[in-house]
Amino acid sequence: MSERSVPDTFLEGVKYAFGEVGRANITLKPKQEEILKIIALKQKDVLAVLPTGYGKSLIYQIIPPLMDYMDSGQRPTQKKSPLNALIRDQVTKLKQSGLKACILKGDRVEGDEEERKEEQEGLAFSAIENLREFQLIFAHLEALVGNKNVIKLLKTTEFKNRIKVIVVDEAHLVVDWKNFRPSYGKLATIGSILPQVPLLGLTATATKKTRTDIIESLGMVNPVEILGNPDRPNISFSSSSRPDRGEDKLNEILVPLVESLKKERTKFPFTVVFGTLETISSCYSFFSQAMGKEQYEPIDALPKAENRLFTQFHAQYPPQEKERIIDGLILGKSKLRIVFATVAFGVGLDLKDIRQIIHIGLPCTMEEYFQEAGRAGRDGLPSTAHIYYNSYDTSKARKHLSSVMRDYVQSKKCKREIIMEYFGFSPLPLDTAHACCDYHEKLCSCDDCVLSGVASLMAPTLTDQVPPLSNGEVYRYPKLNMEQVAKLNEELVKFRLSLPGHGRTIVGSSSLSSGVTIKLIHEVAENAHTFSSAEDIEKRLPFFSQSHAISIWKIVEQFLQKV
Repeated sequence: MSERSVPDTFLEGVKYAFGEVGRANITLKPKQEEILKIIALKQKDVLAVLPTGYGKSLIYQIIPPLMDYMDSGQRPTQKKSPLNALIRDQVTKLKQSGLKACILKGDRVEGDEEERKEEQEGLAFSAIENLREFQLIFAHLEALVGNKNVIKLLKTTEFKNRIKVIVVDEAHLVVDWKNFRPSYGKLATIGSILPQVPLLGLTATATKKTRTDIIESLGMVNPVEILGNPDRPNISFSSSSRPDRGEDKLNEILVPLVESLKKERTKFPFTVVFGTLETISSCYSFFSQAMGKEQYEPIDALPKAENRLFTQFHAQYPPQEKERIIDGLILGKSKLRIVFATVAFGVGLDLKDIRQIIHIGLPCTMEEYFQEAGRAGRDGLPSTAHIYYNSYDTSKARKHLSSVMRDYVQSKKCKREIIMEYFGFSPLPLDTAHACCDYHEKLCSCDDCVLSGVASLMAPTLTDQVPPLSNGEVYRYPKLNMEQVAKLNEELVKFRLSLPGHGRTIVGSSSLSSGVTIKLIHEVAENAHTFSSAEDIEKRLPFFSQSHAISIWKIVEQFLQKV
């Protein structure tokens, strides 16, 4: 192959590779192309820091067929991944696209669904020697550096000539996990066995110090660093305080989620709630009790895990359950709308429709937080990332809590700027300020925010509680339970939506023109049992119009009579 023909061969190879993995209509992004050229044409080590959703997995997926085209020979790519869920997600998708991929497990090779069925029946997997049949080999680090038989195989001339690149996905974990996963500290062993093979490290977040640590841990030689701005303009960042103690300390977080899930069911935006094992267990129990039969979809469905709208996900959860959850989400067959999880959930999983990330408690490092928050909105659609914190979460007694995380939730500054400054970048431009974070939402002067602010000023201030009846007066109706309050609230919201001028982008929105605010609706629903007439509602609550009070009382009275 002449020097002059190399660039043309590379571009033709990329086109061929896209066809092989079933992605013929895709065009490489600039940094994807840059990485592939360095690997394929220069055989140099590369550390790439690219934002979530940029397409890091596509890079190593097309390397095998690209090399096949350029060298006319089978060239497997070794890929080290940290989590079972990540590996299974990747292999499933690669098999669907026609690429020969497998998972190295100890002394066995898992290559397809039939082999997985055989394992369940007690039969052996393929032997290690069969690795030569595959183009892309996935493996835990322990399966490589901790397995003498694999090391022996890698030292053979045949394999040294066949392996074209070693990919370490989620490379930041090499630094984060090496203290409790010894194999992460021995990665350089593979590089010493295969010195001619380029190393490709991929991650979404890494400071300059972290990049230096990754390079050292992987034993990279003069690597090319390719850095992309990690900012995610479609994610809005926010935080708020939460109670320190009390049996109901999670209620103000969970009750609104329960009410929304009951109302929206499978249309509820897919949400991941991160917390400690104790916290997510409490969340799961709360949801189970609060939703009752409504936790299943449809409501009359059998009370089975696969019909539940929410679940928990952590290291102690049964492996078969975690596998079922991941399979359902990957294949798009899951009914799940909320996952209560520890840090283990979502690392490397290509779930594009996560709309909300909620943290109950404060992650120790910005790397950890931004990795988890960055799992929202991988499809580019608007998403949110919110932290609920208390005095314990921000306490200086927490030895491993970084000062930047404490500053992130407490300071009156732009959250996006704090994140980007930490990673050494500037925020990308946004169309509207309120889409940035809670700090800029308060300062935004776009039409939507101006109208919303005017509505707030015109609406009379409500007290924390509806004024009580006079002493000695007895309520006519019994107090509603949480489920009944939610249903009444839903009926009242429908009435509010029927008022003229609904919507923030319309001059004269329902809040602005009528004074019927969402907060006022909530007050009526929560205190419905205390009202006796339309006049009572008008007297005790700040409605602008008597007709609105009459309409609302009709809804409330009809509802109370059915209870």
